[in-house]
Amino acid sequence: MLGYRKHSFAHAHALLQTLRTNLQDLARGRTARPGRRRHHQRGPAGCAKSFIAVVSLIIGFAGVVAVTPARGAEADVHAALQRWVETLGSGKGEAPIAALYAPDAILLSTFDPKPLETPAEIAAYFHKLTQNPNLKATVQTEKIHTFADGGADSGLYTFSYTKDGNEVRVPARFTFVFHRTTAGWLIVSHHSSVVPPGP
Repeated sequence: MLGYRKHSFAHAHALLQTLRTNLQDLARGRTARPGRRRHHQRGPAGCAKSFIAVVSLIIGFAGVVAVTPARGAEADVHAALQRWVETLGSGKGEAPIAALYAPDAILLSTFDPKPLETPAEIAAYFHKLTQNPNLKATVQTEKIHTFADGGADSGLYTFSYTKDGNEVRVPARFTFVFHRTTAGWLIVSHHSSVVPPGP
């Protein structure tokens, strides 16, 4: 991803330089030809070609600028989900995982029937959940959508932990909605429910 972003910025820079040159030529009404030092006045056809070239470059540059931030946002949302997964399985209790939720976040959790709408309720839920030995969540699938200052990540994960010496596995589906803030990417909405049995 980082290599792609570097390539995109380099390509955008090259397009910008070419665009600048074409705009200067169009404004002067002339063009430099390879192997000749002097400039020739352009006729209507030459100006039309230059105008088309400039418009094409503008469209290409806009496409590069639009695609690169979108791909960067997708990577950020994916990283925010991985941070949640790693924090849940860190064995450090409820405080680090609860800190990933915004103050006004809502959690529709896997193991609690009521909506959790305050930091205290969310912390209490994770306090109980993290008491399970060897707790972790493993992501199987995810689909990311991005929007201004945020993104959503939906998919399937499986909770696992140890109870009475045996591993317990709980397949679930999830949707996280993240908001980009000065403090980083915070969860504003999290829905998680057990996968229903198949037919």
